[in-house]
Amino acid sequence: MPRSRSGSGASDGGAKILTKVLDDADTWRAPKQKDRGGGGKGPKQKPPKKDPNFQPKAPTNMKPSGDIEADRLRLRQAVRDKIDDAADQTNPDGWTKKTRQPCVSAVWDRKSGNVYYNHNVKDSVDPDDLDPILRERFQNFQDKKNWDFDLEEDQTMHGIPGQHSETRATNEALKAARAEGRDPDLGDFMVENARVTSESRSDHKNPMPCCANCTQMIDGVNGSSGGWDVVDGKKTKRKNWDGS
Repeated sequence: MPRSRSGSGASDGGAKILTKVLDDADTWRAPKQKDRGGGGKGPKQKPPKKDPNFQPKAPTNMKPSGDIEADRLRLRQAVRDKIDDAADQTNPDGWTKKTRQPCVSAVWDRKSGNVYYNHNVKDSVDPDDLDPILRERFQNFQDKKNWDFDLEEDQTMHGIPGQHSETRATNEALKAARAEGRDPDLGDFMVENARVTSESRSDHKNPMPCCANCTQMIDGVNGSSGGWDVVDGKKTKRKNWDGS
């Protein structure tokens, strides 16, 4: 009986195994992608559509109660509601996060009841766009007279007076009052500022004091010295002011 060729049995067995592997569909199945918890480069979700019937929470008119402290809390809530409204992606009149940060302000005309909201800008300030009261103070800044340049360290970091939300909202309120035929006084108004960071931070929507420029620009408005100590007409900024 002739001998079988050396190793032929092993070769036949290997061929059968290889054939089975090649025929197995799982061998050629694409590897599964790991779940990265949303960290991949998948398609961006489209923002929600604008709602033409969006109903803002922030009031545009409030009747004073006669209790100044209670009214301050009402205005403080109003500016927080405005931040929520402005951040809502369904709001046709919403503001981008960059626009909202770092501060949103509400100014309440306590004669008419109207409430005005605004945000910071980096645009240059046109004196002709300012109400006469604010224009005079802006001129003082430019002329370097009747203006304190040392209320804060690095005061220039705040930019030019008139760029911040509280001054812009006060300017709106003053001009609107004049359009109604009034000769407004700064004491007719109340201001509240709120810090805008992110929902995850504890300081989001907390009260924020006026900067060294704004506390001078709108001096006389109720709340313009919040977070500042005033001694003999000289203002000193408090540290870690919480709005109380």
